[in-house]
Amino acid sequence: MKFSQRLKELRKEKNLTQVELGSMLNYGYTTIANYENGRNHPSLKDIIRIANIFDVSVDYLIGNSDVKYMERKNLWYKKIMKQLKQNDISLKNTDYFFMELLYYQAKKIFTEKNNMPHNVEQLFEEAVQKSLKSFSEFLLLLLQNRLYYDVIKNGILEEFNIENNEKD
Repeated sequence: MKFSQRLKELRKEKNLTQVELGSMLNYGYTTIANYENGRNHPSLKDIIRIANIFDVSVDYLIGNSDVKYMERKNLWYKKIMKQLKQNDISLKNTDYFFMELLYYQAKKIFTEKNNMPHNVEQLFEEAVQKSLKSFSEFLLLLLQNRLYYDVIKNGILEEFNIENNEKD
């Protein structure tokens, strides 16, 4: 499959319009339309940015591979784990969740603001704040929505083979 076809397929999978994708890349929608029609091709730097937006490998995006998604525990994860170990810092299971949440918020922010002048510390703090907001929204939904709460609770109980004897 060609780059143009893959781009269109990925954009539609994410329910993005050409305008929305163009905005994420600081382009007009006509640039995206030209990519999808095969009239123009992005620079290598922009191919990498597009692959990051869709969380796919560059090889998949340009049609060299049918392996779509990148391995979740990439180099960033391995480097962090090595540094934590060198400093005798051990993580709890919940720490891994928050580290992943923060990584994906930061990735989204850095990808969106790649061509704009920025303060890295400020962007990272924005990622921390968005991670906190995202987690808070999840927790609030869990506490406020009884059906959601029950589905999560019963799924966890089932995973540990614990019978729920409570009557709803």
